[in-house]
Amino acid sequence: MCISPRKFGDCCHTDSDVVQEHIEQILSQYTEPMVDVRYRLVDHRAGPVGKLEVTRDPGKLPYRVAKSIGDKKRIEQGDVFVRHGSLVVKPGQAELEAIQKEGERARFEPAKEAAEG
Repeated sequence: MCISPRKFGDCCHTDSDVVQEHIEQILSQYTEPMVDVRYRLVDHRAGPVGKLEVTRDPGKLPYRVAKSIGDKKRIEQGDVFVRHGSLVVKPGQAELEAIQKEGERARFEPAKEAAEG
C-alpha cells in the first residue's frame, strides 16, 4: 500500500513513526494475533510515498479477524483469509488445516530446540 502526501495534501501524516503507530493501533483491534507491519517513506517518481510492508510470522499462524465488521459483506470474528495472487479469499478446509499445522510446527520447534539444547 502506498500513500502519496502530494495527492492527499495536509490530510496525511508524513512522520513514519506516527503512521506506524496508527496502523498498529488499527491492526491490534482487527487481527488476532496482530499482524506485524513496517511503514516508511520511500522515494517515488511522483515524490515521497508511504510503503507498508506486512511481515508473515509462521509462529503466529493463522491470523484471524479479531472483531466482526461490515453489514452486507460481513466479515466475522474468527474468519481467516488467504491471498492467491491478487485474490483474497477464505481458505478451503485442507488449506486452513495446513496453515494451522504450519503455525503449530513453528511454535513447537523453538520450544523443542530449547529443551534439547
